[in-house]
Amino acid sequence: MAIFNTTTMALDITVFALNSIFTKTTKIKVILFISPIIYMISMYPQDLTEVSSFGTFVSYSTTFYTIFVTLLLFVIAKIRRLK
Repeated sequence: MAIFNTTTMALDITVFALNSIFTKTTKIKVILFISPIIYMISMYPQDLTEVSSFGTFVSYSTTFYTIFVTLLLFVIAKIRRLK
């Protein structure tokens, strides 16, 4: 039950975030667009080894993305203070 609640909350937050970016779309259109993508991602790992490697990949990519966005925002802040 906990996994279902967690994934449902994550889907709801994703739909809410995408609705705030794309204001002209409805919630049902966003859900219908995202559902096949989520299904294909969840069906990718076939065994425990693939789940572990997929988790490692997600961990590294999230770390890279966080560092990249932080540096990008820092550079933008520096540029804006110079003007």
